Amino acid sequence: MPVSRYRQVLLLVLIISVAFESTRAPTINNNIIPHLDKGVHFFVFGLIAWLIAVVLNPHLSTGISTLLAFMLSTLFGLANEWIQAFTLGRCSDLNDVLADMAGAVIFLLIWFASAWYKNKWIAPRTKRPLL
Repeated sequence: MPVSRYRQVLLLVLIISVAFESTRAPTINNNIIPHLDKGVHFFVFGLIAWLIAVVLNPHLSTGISTLLAFMLSTLFGLANEWIQAFTLGRCSDLNDVLADMAGAVIFLLIWFASAWYKNKWIAPRTKRPLL
């Protein structure tokens, strides 16, 4: 299986896992580490945004795939919080959406900067004349 297929499967599994967890009672105890759930939101939605960008990048430009990844991960975060508003034992929180967006922005900035650096500095050096 090609690497891109693994990334697509990982993205799908991650999205299904997050959607499934949104319909269950919370499992993180915030009394031990305050605001741990915000850190989890930051990391998971950053990873989702990065995977979306990586999966879309072969088909679109880096800038478009980055912007689309941010928008899709933010929409998924909003839908996630909307579902939680109707789930017993859970509540919807705007700070969770902000943590989702912050994770997406940071992960995508790192990805975009690394893609730019690779295209600007590394790729031209590898193109050597045949002779």
